[in-house]
Amino acid sequence: MSLRSRPHLSPQLSPQVKARQTLAMTPAMRVALAVLAMPVDQLEDYVRDAVEQNPFLHRPLSATMRHEAAATEAYWEQLAEEASVWSRLESRIRELNLKPFEQTQALRLCERLDERGLLDAPLDRVAQDLNLPPALLEALLSRLQTIEPAGLFARDMIECWTLQLQAKGLLSPALRQVLAVLRSQPSQQPKAIAAAAGLDLPATLAALRQLQGLNSAPLADIAPPELQALRPDLRFMRDEAGAWRVELLSQLPLRVDRALAKRTAAHPQVHPQGEDATQANRDYVKTQIDAAQTLVRAISQRGAALVRLGEFLLVEQQDFLETGDAAMRPLRMIEVAEALELHVSTISRLVADKQAETPWGLRALRQFFTHAVGNEELSVAQVKARLQRLIQEERKPLSDQALADALAEQGCAIARRTVAKYRDALGIPRAQWRQR
Repeated sequence: MSLRSRPHLSPQLSPQVKARQTLAMTPAMRVALAVLAMPVDQLEDYVRDAVEQNPFLHRPLSATMRHEAAATEAYWEQLAEEASVWSRLESRIRELNLKPFEQTQALRLCERLDERGLLDAPLDRVAQDLNLPPALLEALLSRLQTIEPAGLFARDMIECWTLQLQAKGLLSPALRQVLAVLRSQPSQQPKAIAAAAGLDLPATLAALRQLQGLNSAPLADIAPPELQALRPDLRFMRDEAGAWRVELLSQLPLRVDRALAKRTAAHPQVHPQGEDATQANRDYVKTQIDAAQTLVRAISQRGAALVRLGEFLLVEQQDFLETGDAAMRPLRMIEVAEALELHVSTISRLVADKQAETPWGLRALRQFFTHAVGNEELSVAQVKARLQRLIQEERKPLSDQALADALAEQGCAIARRTVAKYRDALGIPRAQWRQR
């Protein structure tokens, strides 16, 4: 008896078995991540709604958080604007639907934006600092540059203007030529720009007027028109013995009322549904108890993580707490993540939209993180302090290049254009406008 021959299967139709390991996001994990990222005001509203909807959640009336602002109203508004800007920027990044790895790197790139919303260093330097392939960073940057307002994440002002003109559909050949000249010869007069661009003077002047009407600080346009006073999650202070300590201000005492749950499960008349009423009550109680326990646990984990972060910052940024912004040392989120044995995305959620009260006023937690500048690995605040000191002590006004050379002699080698950017941020005019 011959065996029946089997039909031949093409490689495309051949059955294959592949093993894939994935992490399922449970409801409890979703609640924990959401609670971790919430600022204290939003968390208050979230807890209030949960208490209203879940009869087994109980929050004592005395637990309502009260905090007296030590800063002036103007200072509160300034910090409110800054925190809101970063929060809205992160929200717009999430709207891009990036892959998890790309989103993490995008949030890290936010740390490399200056006050205007432009990258604070050349792309190859940023790629080196973030330990990312330049090609990957280039591709990610092209996605981030689609965020409104146009001009964000530009590498320089020329690219910032180009992105804005492209978004408005106004990037004419004449403007392209003028931008190309300005990139290579930024200090030329209109006649020289016209000659280099191959344009007549009226067309060149019209192009320059268009550029003057563009936004040189697109990040500022993200701020909302109405600002609200912020409430800090942490407070850095000295105790009676003079030692520094961190205090959690956003405590939300919340407990599960198990006695009420037990009574409810034992009385079927609460939900009169016939013979199955008792089981229905038990299912209802179990669902609500599980939800209550999940929220209580998530809030506890959020508070514990904030305290751990605060204790780490207490050690790493103690010089800042004692002497002010000029002593803020360089610190990256990846360093904190490794020290606390948490993922860097967890640190990013923990820092987002959170505030801390310090001896120097209210500070966004994000302000405790800054990249290193120069050979001595100084923070931006430290470099600005050195620059300000050089200008205060100058016998005659020093040019930006002379200031860059003086900083280099102190072990802080930065470009002349970086000196100009920091000088502008400090509100100090250029050399020819400073009094002798």
